[in-house]
Amino acid sequence: MIRSCVALSLLTLSFGCAAPPAPASPANAAAEAPPAAPPPKPLAPATEDEQRLGKEVQAEVSALTELGPRSLAHSWNLASATDHLARRLEVMGYEVVRQGFPVGDEVLQNLEVVLPGTKTGETLVIAAHYDTAAESPGANSSASGAALLLSLAKELKGQRLARGVRLVWLANESGGTGVPGSAVYALRTQHDKLKVVATLTLGSLGYYSLRPASQRYPEELLYGGAHRNTFGNFVAVVSNAGSHALLDRVRPALAQASLPVEELILPDSAPLAADGPQARFWKAGMLGLALTDTAQFRSPDHDGPQDTPDKLDFERLGRVASLLQSLVVDLAGPPEPASASNTPAG
Repeated sequence: MIRSCVALSLLTLSFGCAAPPAPASPANAAAEAPPAAPPPKPLAPATEDEQRLGKEVQAEVSALTELGPRSLAHSWNLASATDHLARRLEVMGYEVVRQGFPVGDEVLQNLEVVLPGTKTGETLVIAAHYDTAAESPGANSSASGAALLLSLAKELKGQRLARGVRLVWLANESGGTGVPGSAVYALRTQHDKLKVVATLTLGSLGYYSLRPASQRYPEELLYGGAHRNTFGNFVAVVSNAGSHALLDRVRPALAQASLPVEELILPDSAPLAADGPQARFWKAGMLGLALTDTAQFRSPDHDGPQDTPDKLDFERLGRVASLLQSLVVDLAGPPEPASASNTPAG
């Protein structure tokens, strides 16, 4: 597993004026060249469960992308996606709460389902967005995250974990005008005085590459001497400084993942942390982590018209689905045993 836990800061490199070095001999030039990054080790075969989850996620991604761009510029497609997700959840047996909010002449909707916990007053919020950039079919951004959240809903149905779990599909997150759905939802949690102990947001999660130099990083991450994985083969877990303890809490679950994981601890001003659903949850005072494939630093099709399902790695998405379940169950905790005072007398 590849893991890099990074506390970020900008580092200024200064170079002195020195006489130019003598031309290197071919032997010396070869010795001084940086070594080529070794190819990543092959993954262990996916389990039957991971294969099943990957196929289920693929079906959901395909269904969403077939609707076309899900943006304000294509508001009918966005409304169709809202109804599609709500129907899928209702078929699973959930009562779906539609939280409408105005954006221009449209009324967009966040969708929420609630799994009650056995521990009164504490809840987790797991969120993904389902809208897209203006003209993108959005297979990776954002159907992959929305589909993973549907998979989680299916797998958690009927479970009674210690903490409650709220699954939320957010609208208006892809750079459009008006208030984002995550800001609306954050205000709602404050208004309802929900005791949110952790949030977990799902970004783009389906694009992976084994090509050398397929992974780039924000400028803030490129400081002297740091080893960076240059293959886009991992899933990133993003934390801000305030959520570091939460990252520590889930690290054992991350260690069991069947695909590489990178841990990134970012200042609030850094890319991947300054905008998006998790950033707005952080600004509202909630602890949380984001799962992402860092698509804007990896995928050549990010938010473009070629962001289609054939570009995604659904076997790895099945592995991410399995990891997501482990993280949520770990954070929510198993049902608490009945106390002695609640045990009927014999």
